[in-house]
Amino acid sequence: MQVHSFYSSFEADLDGFYSVAELSELPLFCRPVLKDGDASRAAWIDGWTVEPTGDFVADMTTGRQYAELAVAYARSKADPGFIEFVLSAMNIKTLIAEITPGGIEYGFFHRIAEIAYCGSMN
Repeated sequence: MQVHSFYSSFEADLDGFYSVAELSELPLFCRPVLKDGDASRAAWIDGWTVEPTGDFVADMTTGRQYAELAVAYARSKADPGFIEFVLSAMNIKTLIAEITPGGIEYGFFHRIAEIAYCGSMN
């Protein structure tokens, strides 16, 4: 079985870094992390860069919108691995206590679950 990851969708240079230009279509909650401040090369992609407002209801709405963006991006790339990538980023950040899941994350999970449920009805 061949393992495919979201990163498999991108070309790395000989040093293993990615062109920032190639990553320009990422949804707004993802951000390339630059290699030594070089604006043209990314060392990796941060899959979950969000700022909660503190308003749980507004943040839930934002999370739902981010889920829609994630699904649209995954579909545009024909790569369901993107959804896994984003969920993994959330889980890792929670594990290392970089984030405490709140409205944005709950909204994201809720909308992803709705989309998955509706898709399973076909």
